[in-house]
Amino acid sequence: MEKIETFFVDFIKKLGGKCVTHNADEESFVWHVRPLPSTSDIQHPLARSQTDHEFPFHTDCSFESNPPEYMALFVLEQDQLGGGQFEIIQVSDIVNRLSEKSKMILLTENFKIAVPLEFRKEKDIDHIYGSILLDHHQIRYRSDIVLDHKSNALNELESIISEVPKYIPKLEKYTMILLNNRKYLHARTKILDPRRHLLRIRFNKPALYDVFSIYNETKLRPEYLTLPHTLLDYFHEQHTRLYKTLNLIVQQYHQSTEVGAEIRRTFQFESKIHNLLCELNIHRPNFDMGNYRPDILFTKGCRFTMNGKHRFEPKICEINARFVWNAFLFSVAICPGDNDNQISVNFKTMLDMIIASSQFDTTKSMTILKSKENGFDIHLFQKYWINKYHQNCRIIHPDQVHIINGQLYDRNDGYPIQQLIMELHQDEILNFSDDILHNFIHNTQLRYMNDLRTIFLVHDKRMDVSQEDWSRLLLDLNHQEWIIQQYQESIQYESMNLSGMLFCSNNRCFNLGPIRLSPNKIVNICHGGYFIRPFIHRRYVYCSEQDEILTKTKLHEQLALSRLTHSHWNRNVYLSSSGGSGGKRLFFATDIQENQRQREILVDMMLSKNVLSETDVCLNLFHCKNMYRSLEIFNDFCSMAYCTVLPMGSDVEDDKVLNIIEHFRPNVLMGSPYRLMQLALFIEKHHRTNEKIHFEKIFFACEPLDNLKRDYFKRIFHCSMCLGFYGSAETGVFACQTPEYATTRLYMYPKELVQVDIANGQIIVTNLVRQRNQLIRFNTGDLGRLIPTDDNKKYGLIEVFQSQRLIDLTPGSIMKSDIEEFMNQYDFIEWQLIIENESNNNNRTILTFRCVETTNTTIEHMKTHVNNYLTRCLGNSFSIEDHLTIRFELISYQALIRDQKKSIIS
Repeated sequence: MEKIETFFVDFIKKLGGKCVTHNADEESFVWHVRPLPSTSDIQHPLARSQTDHEFPFHTDCSFESNPPEYMALFVLEQDQLGGGQFEIIQVSDIVNRLSEKSKMILLTENFKIAVPLEFRKEKDIDHIYGSILLDHHQIRYRSDIVLDHKSNALNELESIISEVPKYIPKLEKYTMILLNNRKYLHARTKILDPRRHLLRIRFNKPALYDVFSIYNETKLRPEYLTLPHTLLDYFHEQHTRLYKTLNLIVQQYHQSTEVGAEIRRTFQFESKIHNLLCELNIHRPNFDMGNYRPDILFTKGCRFTMNGKHRFEPKICEINARFVWNAFLFSVAICPGDNDNQISVNFKTMLDMIIASSQFDTTKSMTILKSKENGFDIHLFQKYWINKYHQNCRIIHPDQVHIINGQLYDRNDGYPIQQLIMELHQDEILNFSDDILHNFIHNTQLRYMNDLRTIFLVHDKRMDVSQEDWSRLLLDLNHQEWIIQQYQESIQYESMNLSGMLFCSNNRCFNLGPIRLSPNKIVNICHGGYFIRPFIHRRYVYCSEQDEILTKTKLHEQLALSRLTHSHWNRNVYLSSSGGSGGKRLFFATDIQENQRQREILVDMMLSKNVLSETDVCLNLFHCKNMYRSLEIFNDFCSMAYCTVLPMGSDVEDDKVLNIIEHFRPNVLMGSPYRLMQLALFIEKHHRTNEKIHFEKIFFACEPLDNLKRDYFKRIFHCSMCLGFYGSAETGVFACQTPEYATTRLYMYPKELVQVDIANGQIIVTNLVRQRNQLIRFNTGDLGRLIPTDDNKKYGLIEVFQSQRLIDLTPGSIMKSDIEEFMNQYDFIEWQLIIENESNNNNRTILTFRCVETTNTTIEHMKTHVNNYLTRCLGNSFSIEDHLTIRFELISYQALIRDQKKSIIS
């Protein structure tokens, strides 16, 4: 069997395939597809392919971030009883029948996909998130491991899969089937013959070239520069203008017009170049610009933001068009691969599109003319051409070119040159004989890049000049000519200058590419510079028409507008209720599936950080009435974590809660600090010595937990830690405390769920999973700061100082909105709450309610209401009189009206 496996692997390698392992075993290239005896070993379960069960249509390795491109099956024994039939369907047949809505969902939404235990390459990764459609013609799908079962798009996909035509190749002994794993789905009927035995190899096509065989890999920084999507819109707009301008310069160069004369005066070419350009315009009027690469300076300005905080103004500083492939192949190699990054999109197809537009014949050899220029990408292009088109690609010195009867040849071996790439400086081109230059002009059968007009007219390398140099040059009477260009000061990033690259060919702008950074004035990779990749969120994930912070008021205005403009605004939504300013009731709508995914991401973090575990039994005392969702949210967390939950709610009597505690012995207690305080006071009064009350963890939310309450809870509930959860009705719960941060104000959040920024000390949140009712740069109303962590890639850490929604009092906090709601019950024209510490006692706080009244108000009635509210918020375990002094100052409205007569006299 080992010899057969070796033969199979060698065969795939000779086809040019790169075999992929099946699991963590580095030699697991060959997988045996045959029914095995069933096992009860949970740690080593059988794969679906190792049973005799029917296996519906699926993609192999759909649980990997990058499923293998190809799969090979080698038949050792076929099913002699007619079972185990191999079936395939074409993905294009499926996609053509999908509705546009479902197609967009399957293309853009990330679904949770389980990784089967037997195929895990990393122990701690049991699932991934990914789209079902990889593009419009490729898929990753296996229905039994897709955990988002509620999607209508998935239901439509399943329905279409059952309807499209099937292809049933015959499996005979020692036959081999090669299948494109992404463009076809395959299935198997139930196996009837237990001797059926196939070998399987998954493999990819190797890269057409190794970028780091030429480039120094250490020069590529692992970080990204985050840029706004509006920057790409700006570059496309600028490129449209640039392309029109460059075309006009080329077309008008030889014309007897004012524009043509001005262009010629500007360039002032020598006669040989001038005549060459004029003849090209006459004899090759259909000008193709070919490849050109405008370089971008990141200068000081306020147009765009980098990494969410650094402002800059992009400016085109020069146009590289002399060396056709300069940095193109490097960018194609390092930029694709991230579906959420807009930078990745066009680089996947850029080379194919350029070759097609150049009209090169891919069935013929290619010649590269090269001498002085060392070049990087031109060597990568040579490998690309050979491996992609299986044609020769030779690099020869320009002196080897000679002409016989109007045909170019290699002087050394007499090989005809039918198409070529020029990697030449302008002076090297001018060194060609007149016959060869004449051939470049008149031989329309000869294909070459770039056009000589591009090299001489479009290519533009200008150096900036310092103020000292200006003075010296302009005062030098012997200096005959110079080029004047405005000096643009680059933004300094820890002594690093930045220079971007825009990749263009003819009238198409593909994308912004890698950004070069260097401490030197000239940003050069060979002299101490580095590359860093840009990251621009895809629009469906992260987009906003205005670069501003979103407030709660503005957000709910948007939702109100949505009610008027979208007839189905209230369908398939998860509604959360929250209090607004002045006590106004507000509702926030989230897509049901997106809300579910947010909770799944957070629970994954909770499990990995030991916040929850499958062995936990949780008593849930959160609130649930009147559309408040706290109870349900934490029930959901427990269900997703596969732990037991006791959903009691906040309104149940304390003695009944105690009965449940004694019966089920939960180890986790959940609730708001206010509800937990009620239970603690009841236990302390009636059941102080009850040994059955013992909790390992307390989960709290809805309001802060001060140290006094924390210590009290630990004593009454015999609990070792209290863990807080952070979020709001608008953001959802997106962060929680972990055991290592239980005694701090630090909260951990998954970076795939939210992006957290700090603006003027305020916590600003962008939800990265919501496409419907997007939440972008939302001001939570809290103050805090970001904390560096050892796990920067996956999780972030934020310290929450205080809430702008809350008023901090010793020993607790009260809600501003509750105070507003309470005060609005009274007929006051204006009111003000003044909070200050007593001058001789810093531990005592004075609350002064100053009110402008129109009618007489009973102060005692107000005092009673305020005391009841503060008792509810701060708890009964301490006396309000010991910590607070409450004053009321009533000001009559009439007393504020100025006597008009006295005012005139005075």
